[in-house]
Amino acid sequence: MNRLEHVVKSNLERGDTERFALPVHAFPAIRRALNEAAAKPDAKRELHRYLALAAAFDGRLESPGVAERLRALLAAEPLALRVVQLQLIERESIDETRRFKLREGRDLDLDAPTHDRAHPARGTVPLRELFDLAGPSGAPHTRRAR
Repeated sequence: MNRLEHVVKSNLERGDTERFALPVHAFPAIRRALNEAAAKPDAKRELHRYLALAAAFDGRLESPGVAERLRALLAAEPLALRVVQLQLIERESIDETRRFKLREGRDLDLDAPTHDRAHPARGTVPLRELFDLAGPSGAPHTRRAR
């Protein structure tokens, strides 16, 4: 158990409406522990465990209020939040996804609809509907301003 986890678990109390509660007086200690964890070389691992703990409170520990407070505390700490955004949130490009699927032996469904297709796939939006051809003033964009 890392220090951040220890600080959270040691400050838990029995809840009235939920299984556990996190008292307000514990918030400063958790914030300090979040900042310390974010500054460490293994920040990714510690913050991942913190988020896993929050998820456990949402689920099997039956204390969604504690989970919400833990996430709010994380969101209030810019350094810790930045580590989560940069190191824990997956951002794969379409090419990386394609390579991964090919390595797994999965088929790539890459065909675009053809121009002579009678009906687009159900739920698709025609490309022409994505553009506002009239523009903000109601005049076509192709006209020049005088």
